[in-house]
Amino acid sequence: KKRMAFLKPLSCFVLIMILSSCSMHKMMFVESPSKYEYEKTIETLKSSLEKNNWDVFTIIDRTAHYNEKGFEMTPITTMEICKPNEAVNIIQHDKYKSMIPMMPMRVAVYENNNGEVYVSRMRLKMMKKMTGGPIKEAMKISYVDLEKSVKDVIKE
Repeated sequence: KKRMAFLKPLSCFVLIMILSSCSMHKMMFVESPSKYEYEKTIETLKSSLEKNNWDVFTIIDRTAHYNEKGFEMTPITTMEICKPNEAVNIIQHDKYKSMIPMMPMRVAVYENNNGEVYVSRMRLKMMKKMTGGPIKEAMKISYVDLEKSVKDVIKE
């Protein structure tokens, strides 16, 4: 019986992992409906990000790319954003340079098939909980500033 005592907690853990993997994207990303139409959402979000000390590097119309390839898509735009102070605090350490492919971070604005506009972004609060050191500190600051920025365009 003593040798089998670990199985109950282990089986609960395995069940939780199986169930959570079904919604892993919901753990890593959050989407919120916009209170504006598509173009106004992009303009307002860009302005709000800059007001909250985010650099907006690039705004990419993903729809045009897919249309050029022959696919019909609802409108999709991504914004490449960065908080330079926080990014440098992470990537100045060789140990964390492997995160560079995730930088700059992106925020997306898109219409779903029903014509509703959404803003999607990484769930930095979750990322903060999964990391430590300078990454955790950067995520703590970035999370607050990103949500402050997005708050200007989403329905509450």
